[in-house]
Amino acid sequence: MGMHPGMSVFKTDDGNEIGEADLIRLTGMGEFVSIEVERTAKGLNENEIQKLDILSGVLKSPWNVVAFCQYVRDANEISLISLVIRKCDSTYQRIALTYGQLLDPHPIWALDGDPLSYGN
Repeated sequence: MGMHPGMSVFKTDDGNEIGEADLIRLTGMGEFVSIEVERTAKGLNENEIQKLDILSGVLKSPWNVVAFCQYVRDANEISLISLVIRKCDSTYQRIALTYGQLLDPHPIWALDGDPLSYGN
């Protein structure tokens, strides 16, 4: 369990790389959660997202994460919203974390609130 940095995943039959994640979270239930980290939101382009989705599919990740070291006020909020994917049961398939969320020492989930929503 825990976070594991810089992990590459390869096919066993031919040794070709399937993908790499900046971080992999191994949960207590044995699930792999792929995490892509960029310096700015602009680094989360379509190509990077597609690679993350492929890797998440191969690892059968229940969800994945994109994170960037930039406050939401300095990023394009419309493009951030498009990064977040919710399943039909309203749980997250992909979350996007801003610098403010990453640095928040006490994220709070209040009534009708969501610590993963934008505003940091």
